[in-house]
Amino acid sequence: MKKLILVLIITLSINISAHVGLVSPLGGGEYSVGESVNISWQIIQFHEQNNWDLYFSADGGSTWQGIALNLPVSQLNYTWTVPNNITTMGRIKVIQDNTGINYQDESSNFFITGTTAINDETELAGEYQLFQNYPNPFNPTTVISYQLPISGVVELSVYNLIGEKVSTLVSGHQNPGNHSISWNAENNSSGIYFYVLNFGSPTEGFREIKKMILMK
Repeated sequence: MKKLILVLIITLSINISAHVGLVSPLGGGEYSVGESVNISWQIIQFHEQNNWDLYFSADGGSTWQGIALNLPVSQLNYTWTVPNNITTMGRIKVIQDNTGINYQDESSNFFITGTTAINDETELAGEYQLFQNYPNPFNPTTVISYQLPISGVVELSVYNLIGEKVSTLVSGHQNPGNHSISWNAENNSSGIYFYVLNFGSPTEGFREIKKMILMK
């Protein structure tokens, strides 16, 4: 009897999570600010459905903002313009909005790359720069350089393709000027990595992400 109950619970759980399936994006990729991305999904189990809702998260699913709401049931794709929201933890979610229970599916983390000057004054200054690492591709050491117009708190970190932080290269206060630091990836696997420069606070500062390739 206990085995039968367990099987029913497992079956119910599988059905609940498989009524709608996100086809693209699935996560682990890279998109640039302003890029057009095709979001597509499929119906796995039909319902008395009202519409579709699409959402975007910049923080790995902690908070969500609407992309497109009340899309017709017949629509199974949507062209999304990537917002100016630089992140290592972007996600897309599709909700099957039904007369009864709603179902959903979401991607794993993806990257949005580019540059964000968070206030007008720093944007006009145009002196923040994150340079491409050299050499690139590299094995196992590369140099990352950047330029700051003013002093402030800096964090420079490296992430793998699925959005996991693998190294913090800089964390603390720095003076204006040119800065360089070497990353030794001897203990890391070959593949694509992203380095992220954060300067200042969420309301005043600079943020940029660039891609590099470790080739062993």
